[in-house]
Amino acid sequence: MKRFRKNSGYLIAFRLKKRLKAKERVRFCQTLYGYLDRSQYGNYYYQREGFLKGIPYLSPIRGVLIVSSEARERVLSFLKGKVAMYVREIILKPEDLKALAKSLDLNRKELKKINKELLK
Repeated sequence: MKRFRKNSGYLIAFRLKKRLKAKERVRFCQTLYGYLDRSQYGNYYYQREGFLKGIPYLSPIRGVLIVSSEARERVLSFLKGKVAMYVREIILKPEDLKALAKSLDLNRKELKKINKELLK
């Protein structure tokens, strides 16, 4: 078993394969991130959870995930065969570690706001 440093994480850049149809690409993103489901002509809303719901992650730009060392294998096994990937180990700053810890408790809009602040 590989030893993990406390302040290390992984940057995973991915791109969906070109042969996928639009419907398959949308379904993949919904499965990965989750989505807001509307019923009864928009009268009811349900948040459908995605694969990343229980995993601390940051998404600074589209197609890029920053995950903790412990979650790397789970994410890579989910993405394998569906996308072209580039994976690199990175050293996380203290503010990145705090944002990763917070990401489990936040909804998607709040998470986007934090990701934009990290890019500044």
